[in-house]
Amino acid sequence: MQSFHVFHLKYYLTFFNLNKQAFSNSYAKSKKTPFSGAPK
Repeated sequence: MQSFHVFHLKYYLTFFNLNKQAFSNSYAKSKKTPFSGAPK
C-alpha cells in the first residue's frame, strides 16, 4: 500500500502543477487584455 500512496501523491502533484500552469496562463492572458466583468 505504501507504493500506491506514493503513486497517488505523484499523480496529485502533477495534476496540481498542471492546474497551476493553466491558471497562471489564463491569468496572464486576462492581465494582458483589459478585463471586463461581463461575460461575452
